[in-house]
Amino acid sequence: MTSKNIEKKQYLQLPILVLFVILCVVSFVGCSEQKESDEEYEYEIERVFPDDTFISIIEGNTLPKEIVVGFGGENGYEKFSTKDPAMIDAYIRAFRNVIIEEEITDKDKMYYVADGVIDYTFIVDDDTKITIGTDLTEYITDRNRGIQFHLGNTEQFNDLNKKLRQ
Repeated sequence: MTSKNIEKKQYLQLPILVLFVILCVVSFVGCSEQKESDEEYEYEIERVFPDDTFISIIEGNTLPKEIVVGFGGENGYEKFSTKDPAMIDAYIRAFRNVIIEEEITDKDKMYYVADGVIDYTFIVDDDTKITIGTDLTEYITDRNRGIQFHLGNTEQFNDLNKKLRQ
């Protein structure tokens, strides 16, 4: 080989090496970001309702002073509340146990009720209110993301709601 051919090969090797390094770094960063998003939430309900204050409550970093549960819809609406720490803790544990059974993105398959709305409002010390609106506690619709979550393991809410209403 002549010295000119060797120089051309060396000029080609450097850009190929730089391109290879860039692709490796991008690939590594992409894998790292994907892993973080998979592990981002400790409980599935946090993915359904990704609000920082709600997540802080569910993870036990913030303790609400009260929970208000509202029932109803088109034919009326009634609210019940409790400041009992044991009852509030029971609701938090119930939310922690929720699983996502299905994510519905087809609007024609989404489930809505006129009179089965159940809202859960956590009130924290600075009077911040975080409300999770549900349809029969089993469905949460996020219109901004265009998705409805069908939740499972929600039976605990029925017992807690009955207890709260008494």
